[in-house]
Amino acid sequence: MAFYMQLFAFSILLFSFLLNSVFAVVYDRPSFKFTHGHNTTGPLHRRWDWPHPADDTTWDIAVCKGRNLINAIKETDRAAAGRFGPPPAPMTVQSQFRNFPQDFADWGWYQYDATDINDAYGRMESNGWGIADALRGIGVSDKDIKDDGNIRVAWMHHGPAFDDHGPEDDWLTHTYEKNGRNYHYTEGHFVYGMNPDEGVILGLDLKSPENRAPNWPPNDYPDLRRASDIMYGTWKTVRNMETNSNDLQSLRYYAVVGIVNAKTKAILVRAIEPDDITEYPGKMIWMNEDQEGNYNEAALGLLGAPTNIVLPYMLIQHKADFPDLRIVGVRVFLCNSNMRLACLLWYLKGATPAPPETPTAETPMPAPPLPPRPSAREAGDLGLGSI
Repeated sequence: MAFYMQLFAFSILLFSFLLNSVFAVVYDRPSFKFTHGHNTTGPLHRRWDWPHPADDTTWDIAVCKGRNLINAIKETDRAAAGRFGPPPAPMTVQSQFRNFPQDFADWGWYQYDATDINDAYGRMESNGWGIADALRGIGVSDKDIKDDGNIRVAWMHHGPAFDDHGPEDDWLTHTYEKNGRNYHYTEGHFVYGMNPDEGVILGLDLKSPENRAPNWPPNDYPDLRRASDIMYGTWKTVRNMETNSNDLQSLRYYAVVGIVNAKTKAILVRAIEPDDITEYPGKMIWMNEDQEGNYNEAALGLLGAPTNIVLPYMLIQHKADFPDLRIVGVRVFLCNSNMRLACLLWYLKGATPAPPETPTAETPMPAPPLPPRPSAREAGDLGLGSI
């Protein structure tokens, strides 16, 4: 009996020693550096999931798509249409959805203040989205309107998110009518932080109808479901509500907050290598267009990543509202939140007007160049329905 008691006591001591060793390794060391897949730097609360960099095929497709998008922003609608594969029959890529907020109502979308659904949506500090340092860094409001800030967090929901008795979870059985047929609600939602006074959009929580109601027949989804149209409609609705203005060109910053898309993260890693991602200010990557029309490849790759194409699509498909806006660069940094997710902050500005030219008989005005024809690969990778 004494022998077993001694053996039990020894086991307790051994377990305590091993447990203390584990805690010492996990909590006491100031930093770690692992290989791609679980590459982290800093204490546990300062890490992020660092995936393998994008392979050559993924990277080349993203750069190619980014180049087409950045050029299509500057071109005429017809020239931009030529970059899509196959080109749309009427040779236009302009969206049919421009009458907001009526288009939202017609297609079963409801607008809420996201903080009425969950007050955490209005937290920009480390106890929320972790984007406040970046907002202060660019000199704009870092607070929700309920905290005396300028950010209105809008929740666009496909179907009612609430009924008279609180949250309603059975709206998939309900329908709405449009164009002579009944559609089911999908429960898709898009949550944006909108600051029209200072020209800021924050992409916070984006779940498309296809994401929330997968594997439906394509014709059962609402026509109004592309993220670029939802963001445009929300920007237009909130700007008109807050400023009583339909001038949408005040947009200067677009933040993609808390990136979880695997392909976008892999492209991000390749774009900033060999650097590590850090908290704000992180790393700035400029487009750096030269006189020959060449751009920084890292910026193009990021622009063509799945999570980021919403912004250029919005500018391309709503040219009448954004005739002069240009994307000039992006800042990559780590959100200062418990989730430790990567964030991207895109910078925009108005186009620089061209110097005036006065043609003479000796030096007539040259004819404008024809738009470049995209290769089959480039055209195919820029499908109009990819958002």
